Amino acid sequence: MATPAPEQAANPAPIDARADSTVTLAIAAGDSSVVMLGELKSLNQHVTVNVPVQDKRQLTASLMPLDSLHNIRFTQLIYPDGKRNGPFGKDISVDTPQNGQYQLIIAHSLMAEGGLAKEFKLRVTLK
Repeated sequence: MATPAPEQAANPAPIDARADSTVTLAIAAGDSSVVMLGELKSLNQHVTVNVPVQDKRQLTASLMPLDSLHNIRFTQLIYPDGKRNGPFGKDISVDTPQNGQYQLIIAHSLMAEGGLAKEFKLRVTLK
């Protein structure tokens, strides 16, 4: 069996979660990131991404629509203690003082003009 090239090992294939509306990401120990493919199938749908955090100081996430439409955003961040913050744009960077599960809620921006973005990539990094 061939050993993957270093650039392939550093950038594993994205997690395909386009069929799911709730996803839990497993992010390796150390400073690392994960890329996920997601899809919003209708105007009122949202995708909840659960990010378990243990002894990390910062969570950073970016949404990248796979088409030219940009009406997708993080509508809410839910902390492990249930506190909520938002809305945000396509990028978010927050301190993670609590261990536990952080929830990123992704939905269409109802304030944006034009058609609805459907498929997107999400990159989540924990440091």
